[in-house]
Amino acid sequence: LESFLISNLEQLWPAYANRGKLEGRMIIEAKTALARMLVGEKARKGVKASSQDERDTLMILQTLQTLTQADGVELMIYRPPYRQNLEAEYYDRARYETFFAAVREFCATNNIPYREFDTLIPSDDYGVTGSGLEDYFHFDAEGHKLLARAIVDWIEEAGY
Repeated sequence: LESFLISNLEQLWPAYANRGKLEGRMIIEAKTALARMLVGEKARKGVKASSQDERDTLMILQTLQTLTQADGVELMIYRPPYRQNLEAEYYDRARYETFFAAVREFCATNNIPYREFDTLIPSDDYGVTGSGLEDYFHFDAEGHKLLARAIVDWIEEAGY
């Protein structure tokens, strides 16, 4: 009886069918309002990667390149999309750019295909952080579909 009632309610009342999404959206909106009230519209905790973290990441890329080459697997590296239109940044953009310059150089030196998808995802397709503030790096299902299509196109262009 319960399954029958729920099934019929979901068919007749779209809001009930989407109750999980609606509940999640209400929680996000409440957290957003609270975060903005407490820390302001543009304030957020910064994300810091140490120089050692950056060196470790490049060493990991070198290891990955060595392993894939030994296994005969083609390696392709891309820079993921990130939100472009926010005034307040919670990461050091200059350092981010410097790190990816090192990644580009690593790829060029090792003949690894590299692509940047920075501006691929429209700003409307990005979400919010756990504290309810706008997110730079995480996007919704539509954004993931765009990225997946771009990666598939890139792989096909490369002839893999």
